Amino acid sequence: MKKKGKMAACLILLVLLLAVLAVMTKKNSTADTDSSSSDSSADSEKVVDISKDDVTALSFQINGETASFTKTTGDDDTDTWTYDQEDGFPLDESKVTSVLSSISSMAAERVIEGDEIDSMADFGLETPSEEVTVTAGGETTTIHVGDKNGSSKYYVYLNDDTSRVYMVSTPLGTMFPSDIMEWATSESMPSVTADHITKIQVEGENGYTLTKEVSAADSALQTDEWQVVDADGAAHGGDADSISTMTSAVASLSFGDLVTYNASDLAAYGLDQPKTTIRVHYTEEQEVEADDTTTADTSSDSTTDSASSDSTSSSSSSETTTVTVEKDLVLYVGNANEDGGSYYVMLDGSNEVHLMTASNIDAFTEKTVSDFWNMYVGMENVADLTSLDITYNGETKTYVRHVEEVKSDDDDSTTQEISYTCGDETIDKSTFTTFYSSLIGLKAQTKDTGLAQAQDAEFTAVFHMTDGDLTFAYSPYDSSFYYTVDDDGIPSLVNKNNVKTMLENYETLLAAKTEDDSSSDSASDSAE
Repeated sequence: MKKKGKMAACLILLVLLLAVLAVMTKKNSTADTDSSSSDSSADSEKVVDISKDDVTALSFQINGETASFTKTTGDDDTDTWTYDQEDGFPLDESKVTSVLSSISSMAAERVIEGDEIDSMADFGLETPSEEVTVTAGGETTTIHVGDKNGSSKYYVYLNDDTSRVYMVSTPLGTMFPSDIMEWATSESMPSVTADHITKIQVEGENGYTLTKEVSAADSALQTDEWQVVDADGAAHGGDADSISTMTSAVASLSFGDLVTYNASDLAAYGLDQPKTTIRVHYTEEQEVEADDTTTADTSSDSTTDSASSDSTSSSSSSETTTVTVEKDLVLYVGNANEDGGSYYVMLDGSNEVHLMTASNIDAFTEKTVSDFWNMYVGMENVADLTSLDITYNGETKTYVRHVEEVKSDDDDSTTQEISYTCGDETIDKSTFTTFYSSLIGLKAQTKDTGLAQAQDAEFTAVFHMTDGDLTFAYSPYDSSFYYTVDDDGIPSLVNKNNVKTMLENYETLLAAKTEDDSSSDSASDSAE
């Protein structure tokens, strides 16, 4: 009896296992398996047997609303696609043709039919996520799109035929737009080369202007080319590295999504009275006809050409020449969008409103004029120096720079010989150069108009330059800094150790022996 009972139990268990196996096999063969394409003769069957060139109408759903498109043929036999729901919509026709290419080439990797279909809900087709309709040769076909399975395949059926379900790899869930503006043609940000920018002006709260003064460049002394102008019009020397970051930021500007191509209510985006306006002046090289060097391409509606220069280069193998064109870019910044991650922006002269990431805009609006100040105290070119008064430890000495033109005995050429004197003594040139370099090389760690002098000056330098006089007085501020005022009148704090090094170089100058006249060098010395 016990043996019969065990046998019966084993039979029952076997039946249960077979039942489970049958259920799993059927489930895998329907909804989740894409590896059984050989089970059907539809291994390479086209789902929709059409040619994309024959399609004359397309429609699908965007957020529950129908978006439809119609192709018309003009008198010149040119085909044109239009968006039916909005006259004048700037449709990017390549979006339509791309979708039609995917649909016309869509092949079934597997066909599920007959007893394999228990319920259309198993495939997400009871309530399709998308319905795409194409018309070709007078015949309309509707593609009902269901779920995407674990292998990224989609299930579809055609028209009203629920007896056949196709599994396809065509990315039906991502090939249609979530907003019709994604299918609109739109402008791009003008391409600006960072090194060609000569002016950046930010208007709004904490506004400032960065202006490139090309003629002021002096690579030997690393004199800044840029000036920083505050809202009151006061100019300050600009820091090359900080401003380089800004020119790179301009060159990196790009639009996000297109919001509207024909804005009629600018107030809806905060663009009727922009919170910030970014103005950029730059140059651009353009090729023009060799006999017309005074004109250049002005086709861009987002920038303005203000002038063009004479030819800068030409090619003997063509009849074109290169001109440098002055251009302006103006970007208006409105409100932040709903999630705060972007701003509404518009180019001057355009009707298009775009989104631009907050990080792009913040790079300009979160700066203040002091962020761009040159941190040197006074970078005075020795070539423009006539004399230098130094007051230290209660004693004032004057150092005079002499320039002598020396004619060569071999030819008519002349060279300059530079020397320095203090009273009746000729000063060792190398020692003076070392001191002078450490003096003009002092950089502030902090510049702040709110700083005030705490003690009397320990060291004062008065530069007598060819274009005027400049005075710098250094007084102890605390245990770490000396206080001074830079050549733009900005109170500054300089690291005490750097001032100490400068003072040590001056003490070396005081102790230096008189230079022998025969040791004078020419004007090629590094200080020059």
